[in-house]
Amino acid sequence: MAIQRQDEASISLSMKGVTMQNITIGRYKPYPEPIPAGSTDVADLYDGWIEGIRDDGSTWILWLDAHGNPEVFWARREPDGGVIGDPIRLT
Repeated sequence: MAIQRQDEASISLSMKGVTMQNITIGRYKPYPEPIPAGSTDVADLYDGWIEGIRDDGSTWILWLDAHGNPEVFWARREPDGGVIGDPIRLT
């Protein structure tokens, strides 16, 4: 199977020159301790994730359903892993 390169002119200017340094894929397991009041265990909402670190150190995360389908994307995250801004719903 051949891989077709995307024409550089069609790449969004905001993403031009931004490359991935590291990508991690994982599955959530239920949190082993009681969840604090007012909080939700992410394992109750999503089954897995794909997260990436750009060369500039900024990060993003994509949450997956039980079938591995992408559901929600956040383009930016806090250093502690919290998400920034509104999600992009993919379903």
